[in-house]
Amino acid sequence: VIRNDVLDINWNQLKHQRGGQSLYVIGNLPYYIVSQILFSLIESHESIHCACLMMQKEVADRVIAQYGSKTYGILSVMCQLYSTPTILFDVPRTVFRPVPKVTSAVVALRFERKDYVDSVDPQHLRSVVRAAFQQRRKTLRNSLGVIMKQQNIEGLPDHWTKLRPEQVPPEQFVQLTEFLFGKRNHNVAITEKGVWRTRKSKYKDSEQFNQEFIH
Repeated sequence: VIRNDVLDINWNQLKHQRGGQSLYVIGNLPYYIVSQILFSLIESHESIHCACLMMQKEVADRVIAQYGSKTYGILSVMCQLYSTPTILFDVPRTVFRPVPKVTSAVVALRFERKDYVDSVDPQHLRSVVRAAFQQRRKTLRNSLGVIMKQQNIEGLPDHWTKLRPEQVPPEQFVQLTEFLFGKRNHNVAITEKGVWRTRKSKYKDSEQFNQEFIH
């Protein structure tokens, strides 16, 4: 039994302690930190075989949302790049006491290695996806303008220029990242802190984090 904050768990180290076998993560997630937990699993995707998790139905719908839909966002892109997510079943409010205000769902995320995702730096991928969806009503030409200026790139290829982020499939965000930043330098290690684990020093509370990365 490990008594610890789930956001401080080192999943890669835990895999090593368990003899090197990939982990199965099962849990009823605290709804106010569900996005942080999902991102912590994504960061350690190579150590996790499958996660079976209960979360708000609203968040579950966003995890599996397809591009072109209103619920498609950062969480959709990242979960689908690093895993194959499936809603197994809904859990009605009436099975809980006291009765909560939201319906829940059980989601399975089967993590699998996708070589094309590893071709780019995760930090760069995060920057591109985040910049695109923070201004989701703008076209990529505008929402990624700051990054293009920093990288001395005059413009995007025509097939991306007029698209909004919800029109871009997950794998194309990897292509966009490679276009803007180039391929990943595998000699540079990702810090133990990770890419998506943002501590409280930046976000005042979990609700602020959820607003930015779920919606």
